[in-house]
Amino acid sequence: MLGGVLTQYAGWRWCMYINIPIALVAALAARPCIRESRAAGDRHYDVPEPCW
Repeated sequence: MLGGVLTQYAGWRWCMYINIPIALVAALAARPCIRESRAAGDRHYDVPEPCW
């Protein structure tokens, strides 16, 4: 319902713009919870082998 009210009175573009502050708050709140994911030790690329 909020999307309909927003579209009616502010325009459809605001349905897209409203997500920006929500995403920024979520990213800032998640930053302390997310840890580095680098692999330790010998690292290399996984190259697929041909299947024939």
